[in-house]
Amino acid sequence: MTIDKQVIRAKLERLNEYIARVETKRPDPPELLLTDHDIQDIVSHNLEKAVQVCIDIASHICAVNGRAPQSGGSLSSRWVSLA
Repeated sequence: MTIDKQVIRAKLERLNEYIARVETKRPDPPELLLTDHDIQDIVSHNLEKAVQVCIDIASHICAVNGRAPQSGGSLSSRWVSLA
């Protein structure tokens, strides 16, 4: 099994979209983030989605390399083995 470059490319495009959304909601001054709950929600939601895409990419690479975790809890140990 080989890494599907189109899958990775699509995931990276989504990652860029989530990062762009965070950047467009970055308040000026940054302290506004402490009090504006709507901005907090938008930023945290998109950061969460960005992290999930990174996890998906890592899972795909692990699976291709025959290192697919048996459970979600063992995924982080697989990342260490990739480093």
